[in-house]
Amino acid sequence: RRNRPKYTGLRAHAKKMMVHKWRSQEQAILTGTKTIVNDNPQLTTRNWPGKSPLRVAIDRNLVISAKAAVFDNSADTLIINQLKDSVQGNIQFIKADFNNLPREINAILYTKNVQSVIVEGGLITLEGFIKTDNWDEARVFVSKSYFVKGTKAPKLNEAAEQELALPNSALYIYKQQPRAS
Repeated sequence: RRNRPKYTGLRAHAKKMMVHKWRSQEQAILTGTKTIVNDNPQLTTRNWPGKSPLRVAIDRNLVISAKAAVFDNSADTLIINQLKDSVQGNIQFIKADFNNLPREINAILYTKNVQSVIVEGGLITLEGFIKTDNWDEARVFVSKSYFVKGTKAPKLNEAAEQELALPNSALYIYKQQPRAS
């Protein structure tokens, strides 16, 4: 596939299997436009047995190509956008208010009885959920290799509750702490 990342080092097969197992344990998986355009992920559990989660793609102005993997009919898919409401097979386009998008997405998912979502977005998508306290847990892979190019990961204001050493990387698990009212 065009624009697919090479799965070496940080994205070794064992890590892909782990991530796909996590996907199979959640009701939905969400990512943003840039991740889909740049990486063309399937957002399925193809490397782990089990049902693929509902795919949720943020595509404000409907710029994602119809040839993108999220349109491959392998899993039910929601496209959150600001232009149209429609259904095309197992793809549902939902017009949303982008002023407080994380809250809007949570409301949409609630109407569909979705109680859990894994966000595999890039910086913009992840920061949107982090800054509005719309997260419970974060699982962060940190490579032992230094990357010359790329986007920095968003910052979490929590201490990692757990650290797992993996070949060539580490996995940090963060849990959001209750905030004082």
